[in-house]
Parts: sequence; structure tokens; C-alpha cells
Amino acid sequence: MSVPPRGRICMLSDVDFENLSRGIQPDCRDHIHVGKARAFELTGNPSMGRVLAFLTSSATTDEDLAPAGCFIEIGGFVEYAHLRKTTKPNLKAIYAVGEKVAADEKKPFMRRTFYPVA
Repeated sequence: MSVPPRGRICMLSDVDFENLSRGIQPDCRDHIHVGKARAFELTGNPSMGRVLAFLTSSATTDEDLAPAGCFIEIGGFVEYAHLRKTTKPNLKAIYAVGEKVAADEKKPFMRRTFYPVA
């Protein structure tokens, strides 16, 4: 993905992404542009929104402090982004913490039945 100045996000092909990493700018007329909310739906990347809270997992230890996921505010909703491949999403915990975070932010929580790894 690439973010042009107008705030729309370019959905790049693999070839365009490879060229961008080499410093060759893609031609924006050749690919799709989406908003941040749609880009988050497609990628699950938490950098698309504002991080509100982290969710730890039972697998988190003192040596491995990486959170299982995070809650972000994007497009007027609170969403959950799963971050760890080794941890299965616990839907009950996600829904409980998500509803609390959403209530604190006074925004609705978007419940999903499947959370891909970002």
C-alpha cells in the first residue's frame, strides 16, 4: 500500500510494491484507491487507525510481552486487530474488552466472527 497526499490509500499490485521499494513511484491511474476504513478491512493493519488499547493473551509472559491484539478507532468505529500468529483470538475476551473501550470512546464496537492476523 501507498498513501498519496489526498489521504486515499493505493492498493498496489506485488509488482508495483516491489518497484516502490526500489524507489520507482507507481502510476496511480493503474490501481484502486480506498479509504482507511476499507484498507483496514482488507489488510487488518492497525496503523490505519488510532490505537486505543492493547489486549494481552494468556500466552504472554515476562520474556515475551507482545500483545495478542489491539483496539483501534477508525471510521467512527472501534475495531480489533489481531497481531500474533501464534495466539488464537479469544472472541469472548475481544467482545468484552471491545465493548468497554467503545463505551469509553462513545463509539460503536464492530464485532467480527473472524480476525485475520495483521
